[in-house]
Amino acid sequence: MNRIFKWIVFTGVLLKSTLLFSQDIVTVHTLLDTANSDTVFFLKRVKLAEQALKYAETAKAQKEILDANLTLGKIYLSNSSYDKAMIYLRRAHDIIRHLGLKNKLPEVDYLQGRLNLNIKNFEEAKKQFHKTINEAAEINDSAIIGDAYSSLGIIYSKQGKFDSSMVFYQKVLQVFDQLHLTKKKQPAYINIGDYFLELKQPDSALFYFNLSLQLDSVYQTRAISITYLNIGLAYTQKKDYRKAFQYYRKSLNLSQRYSYRYVSYACYLEMSRAFESLHRIDSSFYYFKQYAQLKDSVYNEKILEKIHQYQTFVELEKKDKELALTKSQIEIIKQKERVARFKNYLLFFVGIFILLLGLILFWRQQSINKSKVEVMKKNREIQLIKIDMANREIEAKKAENERLTEELRKKKQDLLNFGLDISRKNKFFKTLKTEIKKAMNAEEQNQKVIMRNFYLLLQNHMRINDDLSLFQQNIEDVNQEFVTKLTREFPNLTQLEINLCGMIKIGLSIKEISAIRNVSPKSVEMSRYRLRKKLNLPKNVDLTRFLKEF
Repeated sequence: MNRIFKWIVFTGVLLKSTLLFSQDIVTVHTLLDTANSDTVFFLKRVKLAEQALKYAETAKAQKEILDANLTLGKIYLSNSSYDKAMIYLRRAHDIIRHLGLKNKLPEVDYLQGRLNLNIKNFEEAKKQFHKTINEAAEINDSAIIGDAYSSLGIIYSKQGKFDSSMVFYQKVLQVFDQLHLTKKKQPAYINIGDYFLELKQPDSALFYFNLSLQLDSVYQTRAISITYLNIGLAYTQKKDYRKAFQYYRKSLNLSQRYSYRYVSYACYLEMSRAFESLHRIDSSFYYFKQYAQLKDSVYNEKILEKIHQYQTFVELEKKDKELALTKSQIEIIKQKERVARFKNYLLFFVGIFILLLGLILFWRQQSINKSKVEVMKKNREIQLIKIDMANREIEAKKAENERLTEELRKKKQDLLNFGLDISRKNKFFKTLKTEIKKAMNAEEQNQKVIMRNFYLLLQNHMRINDDLSLFQQNIEDVNQEFVTKLTREFPNLTQLEINLCGMIKIGLSIKEISAIRNVSPKSVEMSRYRLRKKLNLPKNVDLTRFLKEF
């Protein structure tokens, strides 16, 4: 029970930690969503992103730490704070390498390339963009490949390598054509138009500016005003000042309506230059004056805006500290209390559920353990029975083997006795044979007796042959396995040689074999010699020992 209680406490703590972790992650995402909004001023975006980074580091959520660093890098990059942007982008790059997130690498390397492009470190920017293209190709992210091509085109254009820039702009169009991203093609059209303006080819420039204008009219007014300005520049190169002023005024009207001040003072400057080319000095001076005033105004307003943003940020910080217990904060506190109570109730019911689950698991485990003990007892009894049966079977086989061994020994002894008996009969037969020869020289009155004795001698001879055949059959029966193996190993042996092997195996001597086979001992020795050759036995190997061990 003590173990179950510890497990319940551990599970409760783990559940609470999980709830807190989830809450921190939600807070991080909320802060980052706001920080990535362009409508929030710079310092507020920085603070929100830094808060998100602290929450992510507290929760040790590596992916959220990566997102926070990436967001801070983008914010500082958009505000031209390149040193700080580089710090956060490098941190993001290190985290991506550590986590092995290949799909995030192209974005970070592209941003680092844009940073180097902005500080005019063109060679390093090229390396970053080429690296981005290779990484994006591995994950099939064609959109960022198109952006990298576009940036490479800008670099070569700034270096005065217009042909090289044109190659990359064409690649941009190919990529976005394949992806059906029409809006993405607009910057490429403008860049290509600028390329032809640099080459003093206004007709080609007008073609691409008109393509850009068609896209811009669908998407945004700022791009329209820039395109009108570029078209005015193209007509200026063509010396068609009437159309040039027409498009300059269109760009100026649109930029003034939507407060695009940068476009407005660029229009004033180009109109001033155009009137100067027409030698209309008063008009040229008027628009140059408008350009200078607007540029100074924009510069001053930019400074004032940053000061205002900083002041607003400071005031907001101050108000956040001064507003201690307003109605909204009281409502927030009450809301937090309700959430806390809900969490406590939730943890209470979860604890009860875990307790009940633990008890059920404990009882179930006890039942399983009891069943296992019973099964083990039964298995042990079955095992003892099997062991006893195996021992009995071994004893029975042992007794059977002893009986068979004794029977084999008796048979071999009988065979030996039988063979000796045949030997004695053969000796007796030789004796009779000698006597018959003697009787052949006897008188006629003894012929009948001699013939009778000769008949008996032949009858005994036939019995001896029958006994010899029976003896050989008995040898084959006793040594059946030996005969089978011998025949398989040496198929060229004759039946007489196989019988000779059987006699030698049971231990009969040359004399005993010669008596049984009714041949001379020399014939037996010759048979043994031929047998050794067929068995391929070396001289140092004894034939009798070989056959007994075979």
